[in-house]
Order: sequence, then structure tokens, then C-alpha cells
Amino acid sequence: MPCTMSKKPLIELLGVWLPNKGAELMLHTVRQELDERLEGASFAIQSNEPFLSESRFKKLQKCAPSSNPILDKIFCRDPQDQGTVTDSQITHYIDISGFAYGDPWGVKKARKRLGKKVKKLNREGKHYYLLPQAFGPFTDPELQREMKLIGSNASLLCARDSVSLAHLKNLGLENAELFPDITFALNTKDRTVPNIKHSPYGCLIVNNKLVSSSTMQKNDLLDLFTASGKHMQKHGVSPQVLLHEPKEDKDLADELAQALDCPIIELEDARDIKNCIKHSYVTVTARFHGLVSALSTGTPAMAVGWSHKYKELLSDFDAGHLVFRENTEEFLNHLETLLSSEEKHQKTSDQFQITAQKQTQKLSALFDQLATHINETI
Repeated sequence: MPCTMSKKPLIELLGVWLPNKGAELMLHTVRQELDERLEGASFAIQSNEPFLSESRFKKLQKCAPSSNPILDKIFCRDPQDQGTVTDSQITHYIDISGFAYGDPWGVKKARKRLGKKVKKLNREGKHYYLLPQAFGPFTDPELQREMKLIGSNASLLCARDSVSLAHLKNLGLENAELFPDITFALNTKDRTVPNIKHSPYGCLIVNNKLVSSSTMQKNDLLDLFTASGKHMQKHGVSPQVLLHEPKEDKDLADELAQALDCPIIELEDARDIKNCIKHSYVTVTARFHGLVSALSTGTPAMAVGWSHKYKELLSDFDAGHLVFRENTEEFLNHLETLLSSEEKHQKTSDQFQITAQKQTQKLSALFDQLATHINETI
């Protein structure tokens, strides 16, 4: 009897490492936007993490490629029934790595993430898309060749800042386009308002990457965030150490909370982290998606970054001066202005909201384009 199962999009999301809350935010955003545009779409990821059993991850865990993809087709194995899927069942691939292609990560990561799949996907007529992320630089000739292969065959190649776009264009990838980080589009209106004992409150978000990348010494990082927290306290704003990365940042967060004698907020769902930032009076963050969450919700924020992406993002909001530039006094003076002047605080919030709305509109057009292409190539 012939198989009558109608074919629906089954999309593998690449670059999702669920302990990372930024990755989780991107995952929720893709599902939110494509669920609205693609009827019956399913999503899969490669992961051995236990998180997949939790209710907020209603998706399929992707298993190893089938040893006999022909049998999958003959027996019409429905991934919804199987609980796991194989490469032969995947219809499209969407890369939401955030930052995985460039000298800091090397050619091996680029090849493993996507490069080794390109020729096979071309043979099978399957499409892949790289949604907005950071790229480059590409000084290694081998990495340059790998990125040219990946980028030139992509159905969408999106950089999320002008520096990344320039790195791609310098490789001759003229198909590269500029779009905002996709999590600007993530809606958290249905999330519960955070129950913070002391209000108003400010969020302090550390990032161990600043230390591991030798961007800052650990003591300097803690001193800067401790001083920021004390400035909040001086103006009646209760500092809260918000843990954005439960594994890598926990030790730093513990030390900062001890120095300020303030709570640590640990939230399982990344959408609740964004919502917590949304309701804060001000946020000082070293996590990139902590900054996106603040800007997208009109929350005055300052950033301490380890790469160009922080300054690029704040510059998009005409607020490049709010990123740490190795001058502690200057940084704290800008924070003081946000805390001491209600007029400046409101002006910054309004400015962020206006720009964020424009970013969301751009992303709506991007997801319309993506969904249309997926529907046309199913």
C-alpha cells in the first residue's frame, strides 16, 4: 500500500548548545517565528543533554544518521511517532550558531558545524540557511576556503553587524546580508513578572569569557561589576546578580554576589531571564544576549564585551559610549548619569524602544523570506 503521509518541514537547528541561554533564546525565537508561518513544521537538534525532556523544549532529538535511509522512505517512518529523526528525514537546516565561524574557532569547527555537509546537501537538493550571527575574522587560508564553500552555497547568509558583514564580503561572498540578532523578535509577554524582593532593581550579568579570552583579569572584572553594583545601591536600586550562563559564570557570580551582599537570580527558562532584564531599572551585562534582551525591551543598559559585537550592537542604537572601553572611571560616570537623571534614563529607554521596533520589523521580513523559501523547497 503506498505511503500517504504528507510531507511537512522537518528542520534541523544547527549550533544549539542548550546550557547556553543565548542559544536557548535563539531556539525559542526561531520556533516562535516559524510556527506562525509554517504549518506543521517540526524541529530537531543534535543533543545528548537532558534538557530535551523539559516542557519548554517540545522538539525532537536528532539521532545519528540512518544506516539505511531507503528503508526510512519505504516504511514511511514518521518522526513524530519515532521520537527521533535521521538525516534522511530532515528537509532543511538552519544555523543559529551565534558565533562559530572565524579565527577564534578555527577551520575544524566550521567544517564540523556545516562545511562537511555542503556537498551532500547539494546532491540531495536540501537547503541550509545561516541566520544573523557574528563572523570572522578569516586570516587562515584554510578557514577562508571553508567559509567560501559554506557561504556561497547557503540559501541565506546573514551577518548581524557591519564588521561581520565586511569579513564575509572580503571573502567575495556578495550574497551576505545584514540583519539584527533574531532574539529581538522574541516575545516574552506571556512570562510571569519576576518576583524580586527589592524594587527597583538592577541586573548584573558577568561572563567568564572575558577572563578566559584574556580580555580582562578576573579581579578587574569583579572590581568593575562590584563598583557598578555599589553605584546602583547609592541611588536606591537593588543590585541582583543574574546568572545568564549556569555553568561557566557560576563562580564569578558567586564572588560578585558575596562582594555586594546581594542575591543571585537563577532562572531555568531563558525567556524568564529576558523578562527579568525587561523589568529591571538598569542592566550592566557582559553577556551579548543579555544586552540584546535589554535593548529589545527598552531597558537602559551598559556592556562589558570581549569582541566587536558589543560595541557594534550599541552603536546601532546610537549608544556606543555605553560599552566599556578600558576606562573604569568613564564607564561608571555613564552609569551614574543613567542612575541619577530620570530624564536621561527615560530618554535612553525611549531611544532603545524606537530602534528595537525597527529591528523587529526587519526580522519580520527576514522570517517571511525564510518561511516562503522553505515552503517552496519542501
